[in-house]
Amino acid sequence: LLRALGAAAGFAPGLERIEGAFDSLQQQGEAARLSLAGGRTIDARLVVAADGAGSAVRAAAGINSRELPYGQTAVVANFACGQPHHGVALQWFDPAEGVIALLPLPGDRLSLVWSAPRELAGALAADEANLAARLAPRCRPFVGELTAIGPAQSFPLRRVIVDRLIGSRLALVGDAAHVVHPLAGQGLNLGLADVSELLRVLAGREEWRDPGDPVLLRRYERSRAEPVGLMRFATHALARLFARDDAFSREFRNLGLSAVDALPPLKNALVRHAAEPGARP
Repeated sequence: LLRALGAAAGFAPGLERIEGAFDSLQQQGEAARLSLAGGRTIDARLVVAADGAGSAVRAAAGINSRELPYGQTAVVANFACGQPHHGVALQWFDPAEGVIALLPLPGDRLSLVWSAPRELAGALAADEANLAARLAPRCRPFVGELTAIGPAQSFPLRRVIVDRLIGSRLALVGDAAHVVHPLAGQGLNLGLADVSELLRVLAGREEWRDPGDPVLLRRYERSRAEPVGLMRFATHALARLFARDDAFSREFRNLGLSAVDALPPLKNALVRHAAEPGARP
């Protein structure tokens, strides 16, 4: 993805890539002024913060955020598989061990995201060979033997909720704007939908409006409130539901999944929504 973005940027006229760590943000009349660690300053009519869950730009703008931990840790690793994956993603839900997702990569490679209880996650991330062995009983029938490619990484899972998506000449996108549980694989899609919607709002602005006009930024914020809120609710509810192991929760899960599988129109609609979260009616 980064290579594709870099290649596309080469064809964008007027685009300048500036290397440098963010230092501070101030308002300077008709522009926002970004100061970089090396001393350089940049004046812009609109700043788009896409610097992740711990966004320094968001904090500098005085936008409050809340972090709500899930008590789980995501273990991420890449594997070569012994059989072709045919572009199919695999996912397992285990109340004791968490949510295991294998996502297809180019060639015969897979990316693992295992949302595991903290204690288990530490053991999983410590030894890639042991991690592959733990996955083998589930994965072997579908993709054959797994061979680790590089070390595993881990990071704590939490929701991040911000007070607002906009500030003075500022818009938040991606993880700087929201962080949801990864079990549905929708974090990246949400961020791309943020960018798509912000571009739509800017492209449709009145000729006399400044790109950083508060009216435009409020349009963007309002348009993202519902899809982000629904995805946050859905992923949180699913994470809690699949973490429970009582009889009622098991039956409810099984009934829900069976109902979706038995109704192709509903299943197809859910797939379309997951694949295109930024689509508009």
